[in-house]
Amino acid sequence: MADEAIGKDRGVELEAKRRADGSWHPCQVSLRPGGLSVKLEGEDSEDIILDVDNALTCLRVRSVPLYQDDCCYIEEGTEVLAAREQNSDRLFFDAVVQKVELIPRMFLERYLSLGSIVCVWVLPFESSYK
Repeated sequence: MADEAIGKDRGVELEAKRRADGSWHPCQVSLRPGGLSVKLEGEDSEDIILDVDNALTCLRVRSVPLYQDDCCYIEEGTEVLAAREQNSDRLFFDAVVQKVELIPRMFLERYLSLGSIVCVWVLPFESSYK
């Protein structure tokens, strides 16, 4: 089992918090001697998580990111995973919906957004790894 990805055979996808900036990324987790090996999607290196506390704060079942079209269904105060542009990269961070502004439908084409969502980022962005 040392090289098999945990949860993969059951259709469970995981995500991990990146050490450098606290953003969430799809990952593969494998059991290794001494801990869990975490490899973020699109990165060559892997991290080893040595204890349960770090695993619980840095790993979770993969979240569905917030989309602008979700403004019709989302409520203020909801915790979400939201995209943030950073150095020409799109990264995903935890956030809380602060305000939802709906735009009347009669002014919009069928495939345009129906509103906007204002989020408050869950701070700090510091790493949860120890």
